[in-house]
Amino acid sequence: MKTIIRLAALLATSTLLLGNAQAVQSCEPALIVSAIPTGNCCFDFALSQSCGGGGDFVTITATVLTPGANLTAASNSWVPAPTFGSKQASWTMESDFGPVAGKTVSACFQWSASNKILVRFQALGNGGGVWYFGTFDVELTLPLSCHFLSTMEISGLPCANYLGTPMEVSGKGTTESGSGTFEVVLDGAPAFSPAFMMLGTTDQWLGLPLPLELTAFAGPAFQGCTLYQSAILITPTVSDASGHAALSIPIPADPNLIGKSVGAQWLGFDLASQLPGMSALGTILIGAPQP
Repeated sequence: MKTIIRLAALLATSTLLLGNAQAVQSCEPALIVSAIPTGNCCFDFALSQSCGGGGDFVTITATVLTPGANLTAASNSWVPAPTFGSKQASWTMESDFGPVAGKTVSACFQWSASNKILVRFQALGNGGGVWYFGTFDVELTLPLSCHFLSTMEISGLPCANYLGTPMEVSGKGTTESGSGTFEVVLDGAPAFSPAFMMLGTTDQWLGLPLPLELTAFAGPAFQGCTLYQSAILITPTVSDASGHAALSIPIPADPNLIGKSVGAQWLGFDLASQLPGMSALGTILIGAPQP
């Protein structure tokens, strides 16, 4: 009987040790991403995971961590996440495509401030009933042809105090570093009326955060008008017979300007009604020169 008891105890101890060894040897599946260039600033990202198996990934998110870079979808399965913007992009794929191993997603990139782009992939999955994140960072080097394409982005709203006609801001030319000049264009102003092009930063004005609704500061005539930039530089001009005007700003060949932005906005007055008007915001993005 004592021999049988000793044997049972030995078997129980062996089973416990074996279970502990298996627990130590097991590992949580981790996301692994390999970048494969496909040309035209695009990459295929091959997804795999360590440890072989482990659960169904239901969400894959790719986020550009490098300021001054853009990510664009190369597949209809990607949708923009709420953090998508002109200088940092996040895209999400949602699917019940089973284990992540062997899956490939595609994306295209442009850059302005840095040629080393860091992209973070995150995966949320169901690992046998346990939800977890897998994260993997990929550093990309893009050719010169993938430089960020400079432009003017329009945002905000104009105030339509010119007999109901809003002033419109737009741009003409290129805002690449060293391109010479870029035209800031005004349309929708009264004929032969004074107009002022304002340039500045878009974060604050006289310590007040922007955008700023101007009624409380400038009176009821500015009802519905919003200041979107700090008006560091104000340049006057006069509209023509069609309510059009344009002023040029220099874009010097300074590499320190690449990736920077400046806000442009028009302020005008109708001489007959004495009513002011303001355009929306035109954000000028300074990019690297194209080859």
